[in-house]
Amino acid sequence: MNRSTLNKIKQAIRLNLEDKTGQIIESYGTYLSRKDIILLVRFMIRYQTYSAHIVRYIFCISPHRHELSSPHIKSSIYIMLRYAGREGRMDLFEILLSSLHAERYTYTWDLTETIDNIIRDCNPKILIRLLEYVHFMYEPHYMYSHIERAMMQACSAGYTDALIFMLKDERISRYITLYLYTSILKISSVRNQHAIVCILLKHFDRFGSESDYDICIGSALIYACSNSLETVRYFLEDSRTDPSYEHNAAISAACASGNPAIVRLLLDDERVDPTQKPARPYKEPIHAAQTYEIIKMLIDDGRVDLSSCNNQALIDAITSHIGGADRSIIRLLLADRRVVSAGLTPAIMTAKFYRCRSDVIDTLQAAQSKDEQPESENIETKSGSANDSL
Repeated sequence: MNRSTLNKIKQAIRLNLEDKTGQIIESYGTYLSRKDIILLVRFMIRYQTYSAHIVRYIFCISPHRHELSSPHIKSSIYIMLRYAGREGRMDLFEILLSSLHAERYTYTWDLTETIDNIIRDCNPKILIRLLEYVHFMYEPHYMYSHIERAMMQACSAGYTDALIFMLKDERISRYITLYLYTSILKISSVRNQHAIVCILLKHFDRFGSESDYDICIGSALIYACSNSLETVRYFLEDSRTDPSYEHNAAISAACASGNPAIVRLLLDDERVDPTQKPARPYKEPIHAAQTYEIIKMLIDDGRVDLSSCNNQALIDAITSHIGGADRSIIRLLLADRRVVSAGLTPAIMTAKFYRCRSDVIDTLQAAQSKDEQPESENIETKSGSANDSL
């Protein structure tokens, strides 16, 4: 093809003139050599502008399409597929899929890697179409890894349409195991994908039995307690959910996350016991709490022993505020008689070891002195009364 006509095609591509590009390629497409085709592919990739007419001619019509086996052309198909998936270009995506199907023995060199990368950032409609294509192309034992990645992407990005399609389509749902279901439920819970969680819970009976509910839903609730108020509320409204799973790990996770609304929601549930020590790696709620508001909630609840584990809550408050001016949590804990009665010597030694501010150490020593003072006064009073009797 002469250079002027090739430049016209390039100009139309760059200006995104789809109709103009179609007219030129329909009139002069037969004059495109293999070299011209490679130049056009490189040009489209360079400017990230892909003409459906050009792509259709190159991979479906051109007499040179069977000669396009160079690594550059193969990688170009991969790049264009990802672009079509990311931008939602269904027309371009269909053309590339049809070319892959026609040349399946030529282009399957890295089709698995290509599909996995497309799944990561494609939109719902493209994802559904891609899964249909994967099901047509692959043997069943190749399907699980693609279904797993597609489910993860749909749940992470909140693609409800794609998720419903995968759950309802028997060709795909038969590859969803209880382990995969639990994993995607956890991901959706921790990312606050409330709509996705609702869809997954409605389909639980298809993938697990009643005995699996605690393991699956209980663990997802713990993940949701990190920052997903609506999801936690939805879990608690389901009578099958046990918020005390793993020795009340949910309330511990909520305290560690610093979300007071979730902590309040769990404390109001009679099934939750904030005094129980949860399974590792979770701490007791009073030890996991890091904010004044949440510690105040636990104190007002009345069930929590602030002096448990040798005043570990006070020691944690000291070490978490090294060098800081915020002594509100330390004062709040010292206001509880049980904390002072348990002995403040370990807390004072910790404060000195970490070289805390002098006012923090003075506050601890003052509380200790105040606790010891009544005992000495009582001893003097008793000795005085004994002398009088003599």
